[in-house]
Amino acid sequence: MYRWISTTKPLPGDAEPGSRDETLGRMELTFSAPVLEKKPDAILPSETRLRPVEAPVCDVSGCERVRKYRLVRHWLKGECGMEHLKILEHQMDVV
Repeated sequence: MYRWISTTKPLPGDAEPGSRDETLGRMELTFSAPVLEKKPDAILPSETRLRPVEAPVCDVSGCERVRKYRLVRHWLKGECGMEHLKILEHQMDVV
């Protein structure tokens, strides 16, 4: 866990109470990071590889273009453009 601390401490001196000089101060910022238990050169990169995600295809029969949009009523179905959106919405109304 990281920790960020900022504080303002009054300047040393004889400032009159309530004066502007009393409100001025010295700001201190500290940033703390956890100490690694292992040395960085001992940390090995992960060997697991994610398989590439296939781009979803338009759900209109015969169309193989990449899907850009989803139907509002049926989130798992989608289409590649406005024409196919209207076709799918009509099919959803009929079914």
